[in-house]
Amino acid sequence: MTPLEQVRGLRYGLNLERVRAVLKGWIDHPALATLSMDGTSISTVWDFTPPDGSEADRIRISLINDELVMWGKPADV
Repeated sequence: MTPLEQVRGLRYGLNLERVRAVLKGWIDHPALATLSMDGTSISTVWDFTPPDGSEADRIRISLINDELVMWGKPADV
């Protein structure tokens, strides 16, 4: 099963707590937080590691002001 098949419950606008509920059993790691120049918004990026025994890849999510705007497999660097 691919990572995106395992996260069918993700949808735009979810907050971090709801993302954690959808990815129950996955371990989250903060990756980045950026405050806008005018201080009106914060962008955060989180990596989620699948539970032990899962064949799924990590998933990276991006939120703006605690609303999910993007998710998928992180790029290899």
